[in-house]
Amino acid sequence: MTEESETPRNNNAAYRKHKTKTSTNQMGERSIRSTIAGRTYPLTVDAKEEPRVVRAATLINERVQQLESTYAVKDKQDLLAMTALQFASQYLESQSKVVDDHEILLAELDKLEQMLDVHLAASNTSV
Repeated sequence: MTEESETPRNNNAAYRKHKTKTSTNQMGERSIRSTIAGRTYPLTVDAKEEPRVVRAATLINERVQQLESTYAVKDKQDLLAMTALQFASQYLESQSKVVDDHEILLAELDKLEQMLDVHLAASNTSV
């Protein structure tokens, strides 16, 4: 994903909307405009990546609005910083869970391998 060189503009009407141009270049990239916290950002994304980028911007906007309605903070920069902190924390937590799950799976595979070794050794001695 690359950002095009254009100054972001305030666009409160498009706070939750994401306008997508229909142009796709030869490399399968699309030019889209994504509005986050009232500012529009022109982006170039892979066509396959577009739905994820649009969804990510939507999630950011929803979180910013949630924080805005919950706290007395009105500065978009502060709201975006708090949103970034929450998403980064969630990401790190999910990464930790993946590592834990991976270690559990490896331990289970080791147990299965030991069981197979015992079974194979027993069947070799009975032959």
